[in-house]
Amino acid sequence: VSKKFTAARGPAATIAEQLAMCSVKEHKYGVLNPNAQYRKECTIEEVLNSRMIADPITIAGWSASSGRYHKGEDSEFSAMIDVGDHAYENAGIGPGDVKVAQIHDAFSPAEIFTPEALGFVPEGEGGRWIEQGEMNIEGKIPVNTDGGLVSRGHPVGATGLAQIAEVVYQLRGEAGTRQVPNDPKVGLCHNAGIGGMTVTILKR
Repeated sequence: VSKKFTAARGPAATIAEQLAMCSVKEHKYGVLNPNAQYRKECTIEEVLNSRMIADPITIAGWSASSGRYHKGEDSEFSAMIDVGDHAYENAGIGPGDVKVAQIHDAFSPAEIFTPEALGFVPEGEGGRWIEQGEMNIEGKIPVNTDGGLVSRGHPVGATGLAQIAEVVYQLRGEAGTRQVPNDPKVGLCHNAGIGGMTVTILKR
């Protein structure tokens, strides 16, 4: 799904063009920095036509949100629904397309209610799905295939990168004994912190 905005080069820039503009700007300023590793300017067209670095993985959708207050409603749960829905819309997919997920399980109940909020599991069924092994590696929706925060730990800041890395390993078929079967092509990362959360979707 391409989001449009009016830029200096004219209307209707795509997300890819926006990202390319970031690269052009950073390279421009890198020329001015004697300590920069790469000191060569580039154009938007050069960025868009450059070789893929992490083939075949690309970020298909991303969203961030903070809680919103509604009387009688859990603001964190509502924020998860919002951020998940927005990321799915950006990626042009639905929850059923996700074949492996990393979620922020700073405490055990999160692995029950977060999959519900993200639409993997019918609301109220998270506990049953855990009990029946449906979120195991061989289950309907493998969740936290690397052990999540509970086993991996939670180095704040690095947690999100660890989640992305695990999904990339899974989509590449490089997860070894943790590998999700049936050649997954779409993965999701959900990360949270005080006051906000993000959902990132990756496709192969």
